[in-house]
Amino acid sequence: LVYGDTNSTLAGALAAAKLGIPVAHVEAGLRSHDRRMPEELNRIVTDHLSTWLFAPTPAGVANLAAEGIKAGVLEVGDLMLDLAARVSEEIRDPAVLGPIAEQLGVPLAPGHFLFATVHRAENRTPQAMARWSSLLGAVASPDRPVVLALHPGTRAALHAAGVALPEGVAVVEPQGYRSSLALQLHAAAVLTDSGGIQRESAWLGVPCLVLRETTEWVETIGGVDSSAVLIGLDREAALREISLRAPLARAVEQAAARAATLQLTGSGAGERIAAALTLTTTGGGR
Repeated sequence: LVYGDTNSTLAGALAAAKLGIPVAHVEAGLRSHDRRMPEELNRIVTDHLSTWLFAPTPAGVANLAAEGIKAGVLEVGDLMLDLAARVSEEIRDPAVLGPIAEQLGVPLAPGHFLFATVHRAENRTPQAMARWSSLLGAVASPDRPVVLALHPGTRAALHAAGVALPEGVAVVEPQGYRSSLALQLHAAAVLTDSGGIQRESAWLGVPCLVLRETTEWVETIGGVDSSAVLIGLDREAALREISLRAPLARAVEQAAARAATLQLTGSGAGERIAAALTLTTTGGGR
C-alpha cells in the first residue's frame, strides 16, 4: 500500500512489483500534465504498476481511463480530508497559535499574518528562489508578516545560493500536522507549492496562492470565488490576488468567521479502501 507521489512511493511500488507483490496506490490518477515535475513521473509509473488504484476524485478516474487503466480503479474520496475532519475541532481556537508565536518571538493573531511553504525541486534553483523570496517580501507588511515554514532542503538551497529572505518574512521550523492546519485556518491567506496544503486550504476556506504553473488538484482552481489560484512566481499576480482575496480591511473578520463556522466532514475514503482490500483478500475481488 503506497501513498501519494513521493520518491518513496515510487520505490515501494517498483520494489513490490518486481517481487510479484500486488500494489495498491492511494491518491491514484492525479495528473498535473507536466512531466518536468519529479512527482508527475512518480504518479504515472506507480499507477501503471498498481493492481488497485484508489482515486480521490472523478478527475483522477478520468485520467486513468485516458491512459488505458480501468481495471482495479475505484473512486474513494480523499483520505487527507478524513484526517483533517478528525482534528478540525482542535484548531479552531486561536490559542493553538501560541507555541508557534513563541518560536517566532512575535504575537500571531488571526488574519494578521500570511502562511507560506516552499519545497518543490523547481523552486530551489537560484533564479526561482530569488523570485519567490521577492514575492513573499512584496506581499508582507509590518502589520501582516509572512510566516514561512522552511523546509530543510529549501533552507540549504537558499544558503548555498546566497539568497537572503526579505524583511517581513518570519521563518519557523517545519510544523506538525495540527500546527500546519492551524496556521492555514487563522492566516489571512496561504502561499504554497504544496499539493497537500493546496487542498487543505480549500477545505478550510482559506485563500491560497499556488506558487506553481500547473497543479494535479484541478478541483481547487477556478475563478475569483475559488479557494486557490495559480500564480507561479509572478510578484505582481501575488499582490493582485492577495489584495482581491485577503484585503487588509477584511482579513481579520474573514479569518474569525472561518474558525467560528468550520465544520469538516470526512469523505469516508479510509473505510472504502479498507472494504475494497478486505473484499479482495477474502476472495470477493480481483
